[in-house]
Amino acid sequence: MSTNTETPSAIPVILLGEFETTAKAFSEAILPDFEVVYLSTIPDLAIKALPSVLRGQAPAYLQPSDKAKLETASSAPKAIIIAGPAFDDVFITNAQQTIAAAADDLHVPFFKREDNGLIIDGAGSADAVAVAVAKTPDIEELAARVVKVLKKAVEEGKLEGEDDGVYVY
Repeated sequence: MSTNTETPSAIPVILLGEFETTAKAFSEAILPDFEVVYLSTIPDLAIKALPSVLRGQAPAYLQPSDKAKLETASSAPKAIIIAGPAFDDVFITNAQQTIAAAADDLHVPFFKREDNGLIIDGAGSADAVAVAVAKTPDIEELAARVVKVLKKAVEEGKLEGEDDGVYVY
């Protein structure tokens, strides 16, 4: 009896979050089914980059290793995961308009947190928030939630380039 040990390629996705340390943990937690091929922590920069990134073209400012990740992905990113409160509903609307204006045949769904906000008692500075978020034990739980929703989206054909809806995880 032979067994096939070859695993299918991870589906490439975009991750938008506010802290690189949290994004790294989140990215690792969604493997092996999904792979973050582009990360942005700055909403304005993400808006400008999304059309080219969705075509599999790396922005010039990316580090060589990050460019390689995007350019060698099995396909262009299939979904955009929102993991930070700065990437709110206004951001999503603006991003959808930018994507639509850049290419009328480019459709990609957004997946946003059900609780797209984080309240940390006693956090008085950006550094304190960054440390608190990086240590948040629910990163793996959030990643598990998004993987579950993304897998359902794959089954329903929502990552095939025809859907530009917004879904909650």
